[in-house]
Amino acid sequence: MKSLRFAVVSLLLAAVPAVAEEAPIKSAFGPGEQANYVIYFAGVPTGEFSITVGMLMKREGKEVWPFLCLAKTEIPIYTINDKYVAYWDFRAQEHVGSDFWIDENKKKRREHVTMKRPESKALVKRANIGEQLHEVSYDIDPTALDVSSATMWLRNIPLKVGDKYSRPVFTGAVAFIMHAEVLEKVTLDTKPFGQKEAFKLRVSTEFAGQLKQKRDLIAYMSADKLQVVLRMEADFLLGQITADLVSFEPGKDFTRG
Repeated sequence: MKSLRFAVVSLLLAAVPAVAEEAPIKSAFGPGEQANYVIYFAGVPTGEFSITVGMLMKREGKEVWPFLCLAKTEIPIYTINDKYVAYWDFRAQEHVGSDFWIDENKKKRREHVTMKRPESKALVKRANIGEQLHEVSYDIDPTALDVSSATMWLRNIPLKVGDKYSRPVFTGAVAFIMHAEVLEKVTLDTKPFGQKEAFKLRVSTEFAGQLKQKRDLIAYMSADKLQVVLRMEADFLLGQITADLVSFEPGKDFTRG
C-alpha cells in the first residue's frame, strides 16, 4: 500500500508543470537610492542635480525601475530646470524608454522615447510645451542606452585599473559610442564623506552645442561594491563644470544577488 501511495504522489508531481525560477537580480543599486550633487561653474556653486532610483513599475509591458533625474542651474549663460525619467529593465540591463521635460534658457519642451530594440529603432515624440507632439523614428544600435542608464550600467561592472568599456548611447537625437577607461585608483577628498578610495575614469561623449566637450569628461567612482559617482569634471564650450556628491542614501541591497 505504501508503494502504491508513493507511485500516485510521484505521478501527481510529474503532472504539475515546472515553474522556472528567475535568476537573482545582481545590481550595485536598487529602489530607494538617492544621490544629490552640487554643481559648480568655474568653481562657484551654481546648481544642483539628483538621481533617485524609484520603486518597481511597468513600462512597455516590462518590469522596470525608474531613474528620476532632476537638474537645476543658475549659470547666467545657460539656465536649466530639467526633469528626466529613464525606465531601466534591471534583468536585461537596458532601458526601455524615457520621459523628458526640458526647461533650458527659457525654452520649454517635452520629449518621450520608446526603444524598439528588435527593429533597431527608437521612436521619439517631442514638442514645445503647449504644442502637439510629433513622432520621429531613429535608427539605433539595438544595445544602445541613454546617458543615465549608461552611467548606471557602468556601476554594475567590477571596475579594474587599465580596463576599457564601451557602449552605444542614444540621447533622443544623437547616437554615439561612449568610451570609458579606468585610469587609476586614487584617494579622493570629499567634503561630506572625508577621504574615499575611488576609481578615476576618462569618459568620452559626443554632446553638441554649448554642452560639447573640449576634452573627455573625468569621473570618480567609489572603489566599493556600490561604485557611486563621487565627482564629475567636464570642460564644455560654455565653461568648466564640476558636480560633487553631497548626500547619498542607499536603496535596496542587490549587490549580493
